[in-house]
Amino acid sequence: MKATSSVQAEHKINLKNLEEKLRRLDLGNLAISDYSKRYFGDYLRKLTYGIQACAFIVESSLANTDKKPKDLIFIDHGGGIGLLSIIAKMMGMGKVIYSDIYDVATRDAQVLAEAIGVHIDHYVAGDVDELLNYMHTNKLDVDIIASRNVIEHVFNPAKFIEKIAQINQHSLQLFFATTANIENPMVNMYTRRIHKKLEYQGMGKAWGNKERDQVMAYLDIRKNIILQNFPGLIEEEVDMLAKKTRGYIKEDILDAIKAFILYQTLPIEIQDPTNTCDPLTGNWAEHLIPIAEYEKMFVENGFSFQLVYGFYNTAYPQKMLNTITPLLNLFIEKMPFTGKFLAPFIGLSGYRK
Repeated sequence: MKATSSVQAEHKINLKNLEEKLRRLDLGNLAISDYSKRYFGDYLRKLTYGIQACAFIVESSLANTDKKPKDLIFIDHGGGIGLLSIIAKMMGMGKVIYSDIYDVATRDAQVLAEAIGVHIDHYVAGDVDELLNYMHTNKLDVDIIASRNVIEHVFNPAKFIEKIAQINQHSLQLFFATTANIENPMVNMYTRRIHKKLEYQGMGKAWGNKERDQVMAYLDIRKNIILQNFPGLIEEEVDMLAKKTRGYIKEDILDAIKAFILYQTLPIEIQDPTNTCDPLTGNWAEHLIPIAEYEKMFVENGFSFQLVYGFYNTAYPQKMLNTITPLLNLFIEKMPFTGKFLAPFIGLSGYRK
């Protein structure tokens, strides 16, 4: 599928109106958390592009259905401030379900949507298990599950897709957009710098931090977990084991250390040189996963797989950048074989009949 930032013609005016409404919001007096104020404030700096990207996701998720949008149920998984939900609703989706693991974000997304006069049909706070339970309890027959910059944070994406496949017994469209494009050399280099910062330095404390995110370096958190639970280990062993359990969540760390103590078995290290996750929540730091692995996850759960190429922002405040990015978008569109190496984000599209 070619990269495009076009919006269905009948919705162009609505989305322009949405941008104006969002820019007029009095962020300081909006009854949302500091986290969402910071997140939304960052979003405003690239709002035009954000709206275009969300519209692209909604359009792309319609590729395999013969139904009209008004007859579809659309899930925005990991919705954050809720922009994808708002745009899906404005582009005519019959029912839109927002879901996010963070209850604060879920509440704030509802406040934001109401502030601009958009009604989202359902809000679900919780992980994939809570989402599935909500769908089944409320007998909601889902057609599309989409997300923007979520799949790269899911601790076990294979298990996640396996669970999502159980949401109904008939046709289902998945569309996960992610900026963690391992094939793009520039994205790859930038993302690995993020990995190293979180692994060895930590996020640090700042206004608007997410309550569930850690400020300490992930390596130090793993050391603390080992020290607190296995005080008999010497310092060299703690350092070695903490390094070898990069990418492990707490319960897996504990199991690995028990095996080391009982059998002198060393933890199996992940093969990627920098991928790392929060040991307490399992939240990956922009997980770089080979596209072939994503394809395997989709196919094993009965979905087709197609890689969709995203596009660059052409509305930067820096005018110089806006002379370069349209050319890159043209390359992506006209020479699809180069798309995965140039695209700033990719869409993982899967359909089950």
